Amino acid sequence: MVATHVLSCSGENYAQIMGLTGGQGVQAAFECAGAVPAMQAATRHAQGRVEVRSLVTKVFSLHETPEAFEWVEANKDQVIKAVVRP
Repeated sequence: MVATHVLSCSGENYAQIMGLTGGQGVQAAFECAGAVPAMQAATRHAQGRVEVRSLVTKVFSLHETPEAFEWVEANKDQVIKAVVRP
């Protein structure tokens, strides 16, 4: 699979995506920034076909944030996504 287009999440680009895909929507959406607006846009454009729970390696509470960074560094070969919840 190769990226054929890269779109900004800064505006509403749903119509552009639907136009580029002949009304099919995207097969995959990659969000690499970790920014909430980007994740929301990627999920919205994948039209509910994103199963993200399997990508979360470990969940930390907000007060565990320092430990989360240490854990990710110590386990970087095994971590897909670490989540810090407020």
